[in-house]
Amino acid sequence: MFLFLLLNALVSACATLVVLILWDQAQGPLPKSLLPDALSAIRPAAHTPTPAPGQGAATPVSTPGASALSAQGSMLIESVIGVGDLETEHVKLKYNGEGEISLVGWRIEDGRGNVFIFPQSPQLTLYSGGAVSIYTRPGNNSVIELYWGMDKAIWSPGETVTLRDAQGRIQATYKIP
Repeated sequence: MFLFLLLNALVSACATLVVLILWDQAQGPLPKSLLPDALSAIRPAAHTPTPAPGQGAATPVSTPGASALSAQGSMLIESVIGVGDLETEHVKLKYNGEGEISLVGWRIEDGRGNVFIFPQSPQLTLYSGGAVSIYTRPGNNSVIELYWGMDKAIWSPGETVTLRDAQGRIQATYKIP
């Protein structure tokens, strides 16, 4: 009888493992935006903080296959993901500075007249190491994902993404590979 119970437990464990492997393959990896590290670096702000003052000359940051530039050394256009595919196309920004920075009134431009202006609500404040994704498609804004509301993909290879602060100063650029 003990041998049958042991065999039953072994078969059940193997079946569970097979189901989990198949599920993982069908669903793909967990999006980084759902990981706890991403959520801990971003918190909704209760007030409008003032961005940290500039720290001198522009600092080039190399990205494989692309070029990125951060004027204050704090905001970085990390990547443009899903170029040309409306469902997945988004720009990922990351804050590498100290303290916090409010993105209210900041904007992303594509150089062809398409401009995304960061909303006042929800007010987006990034803390050191925090990131936010700006999706091209329509959707519901959250503190880690914003939606442009476009009905077609706008980014293409070779295009330059420009991030400007609320005063219109260039804070970062990124050339899409």
